[in-house]
Amino acid sequence: CTQSSTGATTARAVTIFAELDQELRNTTNGKVNLDDVAREISVLREPVDLTVLVNIATRLTFNKPDTLRIENLPGCRNIAPDNRQP
Repeated sequence: CTQSSTGATTARAVTIFAELDQELRNTTNGKVNLDDVAREISVLREPVDLTVLVNIATRLTFNKPDTLRIENLPGCRNIAPDNRQP
């Protein structure tokens, strides 16, 4: 969630995306996964940030993903304030 990434940040991102993939699969009984999110991202004509990612996952599953809640993303508290747990 910073401008440049370190190895540790990149490793955390990989973990978050793996968790998101598992959540998508569990929520939809295997009908939606991270590949579906990537397809949606590939056609966008805008930068992808946390809010866009949450919106895509929500549209595909009809649920806001817990994995992407700001409380679960250390170091990202300055972005997407509307993604806090209710």
